[in-house]
Amino acid sequence: MLRDSLGFILRMVAEHGEYVTFRLASQRAYLVTAPQGIARVLSENSRNYKKSKAFDRLRPLLGEGLLVSEGRFWARQRKLLQPEFTRARVADFAPVVTRATERLMARWVENGSQPRDIAEDMGDLTLDVVSDALFSADFAEHAKRLQQELLVVLADADRRMRQPLGLPLWLPTPRNRRVRRALAYLDGLVRGMIARRKGAGLQGHDLLDRLLALQGEDGERLSDQQLRDEVITLFLAGHETTSSALAWTLYLLAKHPEVAERCRAEVAAALGERDPEPGDIGQLGYLRKVIDESMRLYPPAWIFGREALADDEVGGHRIPKGGWVLLCPWATHRSARLWEDPERFDPERFASRPAHRYAYFPFGGGPRLCIGKHFALMELMLVLPRLLRRFRFETVAGEVVAPRAYVTLRPEGGLRLWVREAV
Repeated sequence: MLRDSLGFILRMVAEHGEYVTFRLASQRAYLVTAPQGIARVLSENSRNYKKSKAFDRLRPLLGEGLLVSEGRFWARQRKLLQPEFTRARVADFAPVVTRATERLMARWVENGSQPRDIAEDMGDLTLDVVSDALFSADFAEHAKRLQQELLVVLADADRRMRQPLGLPLWLPTPRNRRVRRALAYLDGLVRGMIARRKGAGLQGHDLLDRLLALQGEDGERLSDQQLRDEVITLFLAGHETTSSALAWTLYLLAKHPEVAERCRAEVAAALGERDPEPGDIGQLGYLRKVIDESMRLYPPAWIFGREALADDEVGGHRIPKGGWVLLCPWATHRSARLWEDPERFDPERFASRPAHRYAYFPFGGGPRLCIGKHFALMELMLVLPRLLRRFRFETVAGEVVAPRAYVTLRPEGGLRLWVREAV
């Protein structure tokens, strides 16, 4: 499990079926990959489950942000934030996506045709987007440092998830000191932004203004600590997962140039020479299938866990109180029981809905469905048409691209593709 999480889980499912139990150190894990069982945990009996203890490894970074908080506090925060992430509200940030994409393309043109680490470039792009959306600010002076410090903290969280008996963060080891410096930098940057915005007054242009203006039914506003936690949560979710989805989609399009050409033809027919806007997304049906198929094969959130608050029965199997249930889109999305020839890239399989709602769940499901789903899909549907119209992407001969299970699903050692400007 530690050496090859993705392969281990696929082998468990292949050898033992859709319900498998095994030990992870002192914790018994219950791997559920059957859609009916996933529905039980995420939707039908969701009140019986909380985030697993593995998410505690993210608390030094996220505090009590929406991704890791629980109970009444989570419910209040979710209710408060949800209206800001509807499809209509996130469409306000389409110009932010446009500006960031234009800046990326300008850098590509300036550098000429060459192999580029697409995973790194997509990370830069999504960091640019989320920074502008949150703060209406060009983070050029902070971008590289911010990305580096985020990766330090995420790498530490990933290590602690895999080695739950590791040394506590307060011990002054060289690694812990490096992580604490990264946390201090991120904390100072975000708190500084919040303080300056409060001093300047609300302008209503970005997500930070919207968060500052939020007011619960009791009249209470978000405290500075809550603002800090939610801002960093949005940074992480809006940067890490979307960059992964973009990188894997471009990789698959590079491997399947006929699919890329069909996407270009659809964009040309729907838009002509103009760039896409949120109102055009419905006309790009084939591109949406490509994105869905990409996230089927390479779901950014490849696994997540829930802990049972009381005994439950899932798919005819007993889950005891305290049992750790693992739900794994990576395995469910590649199940031969659910998908014909599951390893094959075939966007047309999404011409119809999957047979079961939870045969495909890249954004989770139930009450804790990813709040940023509409923002992420809008970003994907606005960025990809621009990149495909302007550039051609090709794999680099002899280079092997393999996924690695970090906190999100990322390419091991980067993902290099030839980026050539279209003639």
